[in-house]
Amino acid sequence: MRGDPTTGGVDRRAYLFALAPVVVVLAVAPALGSLPGAGLGVTFGPVQLLGPPLVLGGLALTGWSVHSFARAGEPPSPADEPGRLVTRGALAYSRNPLYLGTVLAAGGAGLALDALVVVGYAALLWLVYHLVTVYYEEPELRDVFGEEYERYCEDVSRWVP
Repeated sequence: MRGDPTTGGVDRRAYLFALAPVVVVLAVAPALGSLPGAGLGVTFGPVQLLGPPLVLGGLALTGWSVHSFARAGEPPSPADEPGRLVTRGALAYSRNPLYLGTVLAAGGAGLALDALVVVGYAALLWLVYHLVTVYYEEPELRDVFGEEYERYCEDVSRWVP
């Protein structure tokens, strides 16, 4: 059941979506990073030091995104018919902050683990998210919200603010 933000209701189902980037960082990235030949060759170099801040920043952005949806009483699932257009919180700066946070966290994990295959996985994630966004989510949101969504697209970038 969706929350009603006018009465302070929060859709707690939204918080389940925070699990995806956590699984990416804590399970998938280390598994891929342990594959033979996965290294970047920069062990403990300056590039590798960028990894942990990217992981933390990506997970923080993901958490903020999920919380923004939950406070609006909307689950962030592209499979659910949206009841209202969420444009506050993280979504005031990026139209896809949940995807962006996941990609940043995965890329950061790849750098931190010195694993080129994980950095490639992050790039593949971004490509899939981009295609889903452009060819599925955006057309659906235009159909549902029309002019309101068009104005939102004019004001807020798809990816990076």
